[in-house]
Amino acid sequence: FNQRFLRSLQIVATYAGKQVLCRSPANEYIRSAMAGRVFAFRLGPGEELKSGVVQKLHDQLGGDGCAWVATCVGSLTHCTLRLANAEAGKPNEVVELDGRFEILSLVGTISVNSGSHLHISLGDKDGNCIGGHLMGDAVIFTTAEVVCGYSPAIKFNRPHDPRTGYPELAVIHDDTDNSRWLRDIAIASVFFSLGCLIAATKS
Repeated sequence: FNQRFLRSLQIVATYAGKQVLCRSPANEYIRSAMAGRVFAFRLGPGEELKSGVVQKLHDQLGGDGCAWVATCVGSLTHCTLRLANAEAGKPNEVVELDGRFEILSLVGTISVNSGSHLHISLGDKDGNCIGGHLMGDAVIFTTAEVVCGYSPAIKFNRPHDPRTGYPELAVIHDDTDNSRWLRDIAIASVFFSLGCLIAATKS
């Protein structure tokens, strides 16, 4: 081989290896898993907050979708909360609130298939705050502006935990793209190795 041919082959092999790795769907999978993605939406007057969030998640990600609530602002006219006064053998107190309330925060994890775990904080007309586990019946007064995050690399499940008596979160790491990831890395490695071999031959 002459030096010009070897140099050209080295450039092509190195470029091909980079393209395989950079354009691989697995590369998108890796970046998405690390960074996550977001989607935002608004629910309007009279809609129910909890079921509305789950429905939007279903519309965005399908029946097996899961996400977490990053932020939410808005207002409610009614809400049912479970408060944090449970003891062994004693269920938490559930309260129903009527009036006009500002949504100060909404956080938690959501799964279309296996349920949600959402906590909400509310402020009343006098500036008093109350918060707890969002049971539902959260009727929107003017608006609810919601931002959710999700990652295609994880799924949520909620098996029963005998220690607490409740279904609790289990995070499942999705390995469906691992074989494609490994294949693309192997192809890229072959191209890179070929480039290195050519470089060594030239020297």
